[in-house]
Amino acid sequence: MKTWKFALVTTLVTLVIGGIYLLVVFEHRKNPGVQTQTAPEQNETPDDVAIVRQMFMTSFDDAVKLQDTSVWMKNGYTMPYYPYEGGRVVFAKKIGLIPSAEKLDIKKVIKAVPPADEDDGIDHGSRQVFAVFTLPGSTDLDATPIGVISGNQE
Repeated sequence: MKTWKFALVTTLVTLVIGGIYLLVVFEHRKNPGVQTQTAPEQNETPDDVAIVRQMFMTSFDDAVKLQDTSVWMKNGYTMPYYPYEGGRVVFAKKIGLIPSAEKLDIKKVIKAVPPADEDDGIDHGSRQVFAVFTLPGSTDLDATPIGVISGNQE
């Protein structure tokens, strides 16, 4: 067989296979399958439709704005928390680390001086800022550090 006949036959075979493939694809796309037209009924609460916002606090007054709000822990298992009893943080009874995606109901924001040997992942400075909160389903008050105060630098 001559070279031009071989090239012609190869080209025709390729075009026939490509045409069959295109027909199959077009037929498949004509029938997309079963589609529902009605959306399922959604009963969502404001907590279900949470908008993640980050707060960048530059002073203690900014941190006080967290009082009486709910926040969710984004980076879980990084921040320790302690019991808050009698108007002070009990550093001797470290409870553990706050889990991720945990809702915290902030009750108040306080300043406290942690012990020098306590490692809570935040620089001690002269004082630390603590968020006093309750966990869902609990009435116990707990506290976790959220900032540091070094002299007049907050």
